[in-house]
Amino acid sequence: MTATKLLFKNSRPLKHFIFSLTCVVFAVMLTSCEQNPTAPNEPPKPPGYQEDIYWPSLADSPWPMYRADPQNTGRSKSTGPITGNIIVRIDSLWPASGIAVGEDSTIYFVVHSWWYGFDSGGLIAMRPDGTIKWRFPIYVEENSPSSSPLISSDGTIYVSSNDITGQNNKFFAINPEGNIKWEILLNSKSQIIQYGVNIGLDGKIYAMSRTSGNSALLLAINPFGYVEWELPLSGASYLPADGISFSPDGKTLFVPGYFDSKTVYAVDLETKSIKWTFGSGRSSISATPLIDTQGNIYIVSEGDSAEGRLYSLTEFGSIRWSYKLDNIFQSVQTINPFVMDKSGNIYIGRDTLFCIDYFGRLRWKIGISDDQAYYSGITSPLVVDESGELIFTVGINDQTQLMKVSSEGKLIWQVPFEGLNYSGYNTSPASLFDQYFYPYNPAPTHNPAFIILK
Repeated sequence: MTATKLLFKNSRPLKHFIFSLTCVVFAVMLTSCEQNPTAPNEPPKPPGYQEDIYWPSLADSPWPMYRADPQNTGRSKSTGPITGNIIVRIDSLWPASGIAVGEDSTIYFVVHSWWYGFDSGGLIAMRPDGTIKWRFPIYVEENSPSSSPLISSDGTIYVSSNDITGQNNKFFAINPEGNIKWEILLNSKSQIIQYGVNIGLDGKIYAMSRTSGNSALLLAINPFGYVEWELPLSGASYLPADGISFSPDGKTLFVPGYFDSKTVYAVDLETKSIKWTFGSGRSSISATPLIDTQGNIYIVSEGDSAEGRLYSLTEFGSIRWSYKLDNIFQSVQTINPFVMDKSGNIYIGRDTLFCIDYFGRLRWKIGISDDQAYYSGITSPLVVDESGELIFTVGINDQTQLMKVSSEGKLIWQVPFEGLNYSGYNTSPASLFDQYFYPYNPAPTHNPAFIILK
């Protein structure tokens, strides 16, 4: 056997070894990339960093539903107002819901029927310059508010209507041109008056309904206009300012409790049953649970000790941590919906604004109250834009003002709203496209307003 043939013959095991080694190295590289998705020149993301959760059933907009997303973070995927200058103010519309914004920048909200009569009430589609594209007439009384509009990926707008007689207790699907696709008559024994309806990954709409016996019923409505199933939830909340939230995988729905019942219910949507409950104390009057990217749940409760606390729970309902809110909170019922920024920081408050990090530690707190005022405090749900800047309204004596605060707790600007009293029902505003959309729903003795700032 020649030397050349011997070399070729002995190289076959070497070739197999090199091929196997290459496969191992490639597999290790793939595993490393999966564990650390950060680009080579990009710094690693901090613990608790919040990725935007892909939700294909929802419109691709920075604010397509109540509180921005199915996890109710109150976090926009866009920037908010820069200067605080009012560019649109309409005092002839009485808002009855929160804001939703479509992919084409159309603004949707509901106005009361009884302020100027049925012909002026209903679902409003408005351009960013304040001109109205169309109005779909639905009946909404003062004491029976509408759900906030929710926009699905095909542009369908879902919304409810109500009155005290029960004849207009309906749920609608409306297309982007303002034409009805279908409606469901819920009958006099059921009303959807909660702002925060939600949408599953499969396109089903989920809503809490109030029954004639003032009990709560979870409804699952398919995209074709049929109630597929319902689940009685004794002790759950159907109140207007509350809402329901989804886990990141879309398999669990989190429902807040009603006053002295459980603080939160976790509902398994596959088995249509309660997985677990947490708490026995009174929850906030705006008690929509907030869910982070990692699946943790945040809720405010007094607990058995009657201490106001912000709780962070795991997906299984066990306590990650809790933060005791200062005694300056006379009741957790007065706390408006709180928010979480991209870094996992939570902002919550009333007469004091707190920033609590992902691990439950206080970053900072600032006083909102005015010692010279007989009343002062946060009066609207908090919203946060993609840069981490907070927007919210405060009441000082009889006046409403808008505040913008940085992620480090520094006041950026403060804008007064002439003629707007601090009292009333402050439905959820929206912050996006360098603008802020504010629906002011006041007490009956004061004028309503819809305001857009730049």
